[in-house]
Amino acid sequence: TSRAILITGASKGIGRALSERLISAGHQVIGIARNADPTFPGELHELDLADPAATATALRDIVARRSIYGIVNNVGLARPQPLGAVDLADLAAVLAKRPCPGERVLSAPGTDQ
Repeated sequence: TSRAILITGASKGIGRALSERLISAGHQVIGIARNADPTFPGELHELDLADPAATATALRDIVARRSIYGIVNNVGLARPQPLGAVDLADLAAVLAKRPCPGERVLSAPGTDQ
């Protein structure tokens, strides 16, 4: 049975590998990533999950078109810096990715069907 799976952080690394595996198993993958990737194997939405308003709008649009069977919260951001030289703006950006965006995805209307 083909199921629609929503994956955050879908364009690179683990998210990309999982997207490819699910597509090859016959599932529909709806990916969310900060940057567009024309080679993405499924439907990809360019979206920064740190933006609550844009996230709400995109998720509303996604769930209006299909029922989501599962969600993989793979969003992440890394900005390594030497201890003692951490830029607080970079730290805030990293922390904004966890766990709030995942909670926004999980609580989106229509993802509970």
